[in-house]
Amino acid sequence: MLDAGGSVNFYMAHGGTSFGVTAGANHHGRYTPTITSYDYDAPIDEAGRPTPKFWAYREAIARRRPVTIEVPAPFPVLASTSVELTEAAALSAAFETTPVPTLTTGHTPTFEELGIEHGVVRYRGRIPGRDSPIR
Repeated sequence: MLDAGGSVNFYMAHGGTSFGVTAGANHHGRYTPTITSYDYDAPIDEAGRPTPKFWAYREAIARRRPVTIEVPAPFPVLASTSVELTEAAALSAAFETTPVPTLTTGHTPTFEELGIEHGVVRYRGRIPGRDSPIR
């Protein structure tokens, strides 16, 4: 394409992260969970650093067109530290103390069916089976 004077589009050029509870899943016939990191092998990682793929793309483009823009130096990386967690709370406690609407259905509704764009939904149900606990 470059030899013919065409242009190229890169998706995804730069990685990123979905913070909070905005990660989800894809469902096109098969449920596939999606993690919060979505760089998908992008040429520039979530921290803005060029990856080996970036340098390969740059080299391929430079063989056909002048590449005059300098690549900025990467941001400094901070050393990791330890954080001592001294408190904890069960998520179930938040559901018990926070007033939330309830809905009873014959199936497990999707966020779309509930009219929710993002957040947390608590699903509870009964599974038919034995009367004794499973061990």
